[in-house]
Amino acid sequence: MKNICGTILAAATLFALVAVSAEKQLSNAQRPRKFRRVWTFTRLRDEDFARKIAALNVQNVGGVDTPEKLAIAKKYGFHVYALVIGAGGSHQQVMLPEEDDIMERYGMPQTPQGMDKAELRRWTDEQRKARMRRLLSVGYSNGGEPSPGREKCEVMCTRVDCLVGPVARSNSVEKALAALDANPAADMVLFDVVGYQNYRRCHHPDCERLYREHLAKNNLADTPENEKDFFLGELVAVNNAMHDAIKARNPTIITGSHLYPVFLKEPLYGNRLKFDVIGETCAWYLKWSDEKIRAYSADCSARRPAEYPRVRRVPFIAFTKRGWCVQKTAADIERELNDILDSGADEIMAFEMDAIVNDPEIYGVFLKYCGKDA
Repeated sequence: MKNICGTILAAATLFALVAVSAEKQLSNAQRPRKFRRVWTFTRLRDEDFARKIAALNVQNVGGVDTPEKLAIAKKYGFHVYALVIGAGGSHQQVMLPEEDDIMERYGMPQTPQGMDKAELRRWTDEQRKARMRRLLSVGYSNGGEPSPGREKCEVMCTRVDCLVGPVARSNSVEKALAALDANPAADMVLFDVVGYQNYRRCHHPDCERLYREHLAKNNLADTPENEKDFFLGELVAVNNAMHDAIKARNPTIITGSHLYPVFLKEPLYGNRLKFDVIGETCAWYLKWSDEKIRAYSADCSARRPAEYPRVRRVPFIAFTKRGWCVQKTAADIERELNDILDSGADEIMAFEMDAIVNDPEIYGVFLKYCGKDA
């Protein structure tokens, strides 16, 4: 019954977004012809790579760890980012036993002891390929929004620190500032993997206690809606605390984030955040329908936080060649980019940039819709 209810809720949410999207459809005269900025998470490889992504109007690069790479970044006008992966809680997130079982089924097994380097490489390669086949066989979303009917069948298969409560917020702020301090060339800080491993909440005893205290303090019942409000509120609070700390250190630093893993009960919550650039998944690695892509993109374009008017909510599009999902074709990517343009968006966040650049057909499509005009 819970799976059915979850599917109905997801369908109702998408229906509402499609209705908003239909109201926001632009005429051909209003519709942007192409994207004027592309944000990404990518390490700077070499000058040839820099030249190719600069041609796509890519704005930022990471992995600028040598004077030579810094010179390349400056030559092409890239923002240089420091990367923060995950929150900085005092404990790892705790899931329900059945959720741990899902992770064990679809994650990488524990590394056996006693192998030499060659054996370990061979074992790791075999296990990684086997995992890819398992993910592919069920259409696993891998941290993105699961397909309808699979909402209770998936978790993110990576252990992450908790983000709930004042200690987690304080530790996360320290982590963000440490990343900035460790990258003196950075004029941008990017955040990723700040979310709940089970896409909903943490079940650690400390988090349970904080949730119960919140209910008691506000005279609230333990309902799904109140649970959602509390744990989404904690997710928003830790993100905004990290943003505030970076801006207090240096107001000129650009802050950005990709909202990942998904928060299932409200996938598009960027209107609550303060980051300068917020990538919200509108076209995931899996093939989504035109209706869903247009609806999510329209939400990003239409709902800007009134209290944070400079915030840019940017549709996020993903492409991979790593084999764990059905690979998109150039026609798929072109369809998705057109769906996003239909929403009025003129900026996107794109990932994985290495896969895009190394596939001539995919790169050609991005060049068509993101490339600089002659």
